[in-house]
Amino acid sequence: MSAHTESLVRRPLRGIRSLALAGMLALGGALLFASPAFAHDELVSSDPAAGSVLTEAPAAVMLTFSAELTTGEGATEVQVLDAAGTVVNDGDALTEGTTVTQPLFPDLENGAYRVLWKVVSGDGHPISAEFAFTVEAAQPVPTATPSESATPSAEPSEEATTAPAVTETPLPVEEADSSASLPWVLFGIVGAAILGGVVYLLVSRSRRRRDTEAIRASQAASLTPSSPAAGTGSASGEPESAPDTDR
Repeated sequence: MSAHTESLVRRPLRGIRSLALAGMLALGGALLFASPAFAHDELVSSDPAAGSVLTEAPAAVMLTFSAELTTGEGATEVQVLDAAGTVVNDGDALTEGTTVTQPLFPDLENGAYRVLWKVVSGDGHPISAEFAFTVEAAQPVPTATPSESATPSAEPSEEATTAPAVTETPLPVEEADSSASLPWVLFGIVGAAILGGVVYLLVSRSRRRRDTEAIRASQAASLTPSSPAAGTGSASGEPESAPDTDR
């Protein structure tokens, strides 16, 4: 094959290659510029998180998206349902930039909850999905129940504290009574001894008086019969006159 013939064959091949390369570049550019239009916004995070178990009831559900959302009437809808299918929304959802906040009723009961949401992305396409979370918070105990249950428990405790006091109290009381009565016993013994001594002295003194009076009476009795024989004189003590011999 001559050089002229080869050049004629290569020219169409070069043209085909150039056309293929240009078509690929055009397709790539189209895809590059068209990708933002076909890329919709997506949910980045949520609070509560999907599948989470909460120990406290949430006050609201917050959704965060990858780009700013379209706002307007009916553009954003969020529904939070309990296990019975009751809506627990407290008002409408609030959209601010990339965040949607849906307030909830306070003090939600324990159980499973579903979050159904629908928003309109920045390119005007609506997107929607759902997720669930569970509340397992400790239920508050009524104030009346503890007081009623505490009353019976307090009564045994008072009885229990009173019982030892009753058993321990008599010991110091008996000691106090015995210690307090001891001086009175001693006073009684001393008083009885003094009284006995006084009685003894009085009885002995009366006996002595009797003995003395008896001795005196016996002495007086012994002296009375011997007084007439003491002399022959008159009672006046003058000697009797001699008989008159002249007669």
